[in-house]
Amino acid sequence: MMIPENELGVVVEFARQAEQAGFEIISIRSPFPDASIKRGAVTYRAEFEYKASNFNVHKHDPRKCDIIICWENDWPGSVLPVLALSGAEWKQAKLALPTATEREVSYWKQRALRAERKRGKTRANGQGQQSKAAVLDVLLSYLDSEPKASLAQAGREIKRSKSTVANYTGELIDTGRLVKNGQGWEVIDNAQGGA
Repeated sequence: MMIPENELGVVVEFARQAEQAGFEIISIRSPFPDASIKRGAVTYRAEFEYKASNFNVHKHDPRKCDIIICWENDWPGSVLPVLALSGAEWKQAKLALPTATEREVSYWKQRALRAERKRGKTRANGQGQQSKAAVLDVLLSYLDSEPKASLAQAGREIKRSKSTVANYTGELIDTGRLVKNGQGWEVIDNAQGGA
């Protein structure tokens, strides 16, 4: 078995084992959700993530997706069923889909939590922008989940320019929180840094 290092690796590993688990891949695409898959007579909208919690980090809408396919299930509170490819049990998993009401509640709950975190960061910073420490933490989290991301991709994720991301990654490397190796980015310490 291949051990994925990012979301793309999860897609490849799922494709490799899908037939053994009774799934047929109908389509894989880049816009959300990533795939349409079928098991028996049921078709599912699936989103691939390296870690299940990235579904929430990426602000995906659970009303427009049926299952999360990941390598690591670090989100036990997910309203959607999670197939974690790191364990063999995913192949026999029963996919109990949430009701429309459960999806709606989850969607609005996540929006409310994000708004509350944003308000908290704004209050802590005394202005409408995140503190640099908060942005560095978001950058580290993103690079941890997407180790092969380019500076431009990371910039889009944290809403900063490529040159700013280059400066930030340089600072993180200098402080020992990030390493760039032959495999991509490696986060050494994902704890919050000082201001």
